[in-house]
Amino acid sequence: MKLYLLSSMIYLMATAAWADDAARCGDTTLASDDRITACEAAVEKATDRPEALAALGAALLDADRGAEAIAPLSEALALRPDYIYALERRSVAFNSIDQNADAVQDLDRLVALDPAEDWYHYRIGVSRNRMRDAPGALTALETAIALNSNYFWSQFELGKTLGRMERRADAGAAFAQAARIRPLSQAAQGAAFLEYDVASLPNRAAYHARIAYTLNPNQLSMRDWLIDYMGERPAPTLRPLAWQPPTVDREIRYLQVLAPVDDREETQKAIEEMINFFGGESYPRPDTATIYRLSFSGDDPERLQPRRMIEHESEDSPLAPPPQGVFRGLFQLDLQPLGPETPVMRPVWTNGARPADVWPLEAGNQANGRAILQIECVDGGGVPAFMMGCTFGVETVDMGFFDWTIAISTEAIQVPMGVFETYRVSFSLDGEITILGKTNALRYDASYWVEPALNTWVASIFTMGDQYAFSQAMEVVEPAQP
Repeated sequence: MKLYLLSSMIYLMATAAWADDAARCGDTTLASDDRITACEAAVEKATDRPEALAALGAALLDADRGAEAIAPLSEALALRPDYIYALERRSVAFNSIDQNADAVQDLDRLVALDPAEDWYHYRIGVSRNRMRDAPGALTALETAIALNSNYFWSQFELGKTLGRMERRADAGAAFAQAARIRPLSQAAQGAAFLEYDVASLPNRAAYHARIAYTLNPNQLSMRDWLIDYMGERPAPTLRPLAWQPPTVDREIRYLQVLAPVDDREETQKAIEEMINFFGGESYPRPDTATIYRLSFSGDDPERLQPRRMIEHESEDSPLAPPPQGVFRGLFQLDLQPLGPETPVMRPVWTNGARPADVWPLEAGNQANGRAILQIECVDGGGVPAFMMGCTFGVETVDMGFFDWTIAISTEAIQVPMGVFETYRVSFSLDGEITILGKTNALRYDASYWVEPALNTWVASIFTMGDQYAFSQAMEVVEPAQP
């Protein structure tokens, strides 16, 4: 009995030790050497040896030691010939050391086991591309895309394959599809631009060039291409544009970047551009990027309610603030300094001057004035309203003021959606707000490029402090089919 209990305790201790090693082996956050050591220990104690060997092979592969990964993966497959995970990892290991024909053999076995798995066909395409077998790669990639057209890497690899086959327009279309899946991919946008440019399709090339250049303004050759594409365009002559609200429920897709203001001296910029010609970066790159859809609604034609739906965003994109009313679809003049569900400050125009005075839009129009920022206590209650001065019997509270100016000019502008002749509405605001005795400056500058036919803006730039937000129209979103 004592011997049995001792044996049981030893077994349990060994099982617990193996479980701990197995857990560490699967922990991708561990340092590579520590993880591999744990995997090797797990193999020695494993009850399921093929699984432990495959885990060791995967750890070696993740550590960029593909050549070493092949042995444990092959041993796992010798013990379990149809072990899908081991076949998958070994095919990638073979690719990593350029044994692409061996990778194809493993992938063919995987296809036989599961022909509907698009990733296997994609990896065959990758392997055959590396073997310089473009027709074979094309067949595999077309199969992969037929099974799953939304896998970014299949579309991207297809673009590479078609480019090698000198099918430039088709390659551009494949990269464009990859860019639609991941519109913030500079690689996909840049590749689509290059292929369309070689295919002599400048309008399609310009769409992708504008996005790629916005995501990374240090691509000076792309900048020069865009300058040549636009050419010399004098300020357009446009008919006066009377105000009317934008089309209800029409959505436009925009690209927006947030970036630091480039405040270097012109001489320094010129020197850094020369340096950049030989490599390196000189322009501040955007901190974040977002693709969003925007439409407007609202009962008050002067104060529209934006409806913004984010489709894609970079990892560091901040949460968008709750939408507030914007004046004529342009200037956000309502403020909620204490956050959502708190009283809203709204401008009360003084001396009769209002931003609406610049409409109908016409080059040379200007307007300026002052507004008092005021809250109506009936619009909010509780502690936030009390903090802003709403006490018994008080109906309104003046919180601050701002001086504003608007100037109208005309300008031809290129955005991803195309080249447009626009009214540029330049707006500046300078004032202050006071809450609980503390006064804060309120300053920003904004420009909106309003396209008359669309009756809304196709580009905007909003500068506040040391950062700016730049949005450009990508396309009008077609309504979903019933």
